[in-house]
Amino acid sequence: MKKSGFTFIELLFTVTIMAVISAITLAKYNDFTERKKLETDAYKLVDVIELAKKKSITGDLYSSCSNFQGYSINITLNSYSLRFYCNGGYETIASYNFSTNNSVTSGEVNWKFNPIYGQLDTAASLTLQNSQSGKEIIISIAQSGLVTTGQIN
Repeated sequence: MKKSGFTFIELLFTVTIMAVISAITLAKYNDFTERKKLETDAYKLVDVIELAKKKSITGDLYSSCSNFQGYSINITLNSYSLRFYCNGGYETIASYNFSTNNSVTSGEVNWKFNPIYGQLDTAASLTLQNSQSGKEIIISIAQSGLVTTGQIN
């Protein structure tokens, strides 16, 4: 009598191969997801930096002000905020948090854009890093206010 079907060894071998392929795929997917979170956070930060620069150039007043001094971005380890400078003090307009596992590795940064020209006092850069994947991206800003982002490394 001829039996048809698979032996236990054949089934075990097939399931093992499928498990290995699934594990590799899952690891690559997690790396891709963390990379995209880092990229998204970097682009959001650049958008807010550009907003601060444009508001400073146009003199867009958030509230009544007799001595407008510009807008700034205050960046801490896990968050950043858009600030309105007036009469020697500031008012936080909006605050944002970085995604889980993303943080700034260069410490606290405060970039202030001067009115009319939208320039900074000095050029600066910061590194945004994902602690899970070890990937990082550098965001630089020239004294003229030009913002650039590097490649994810």
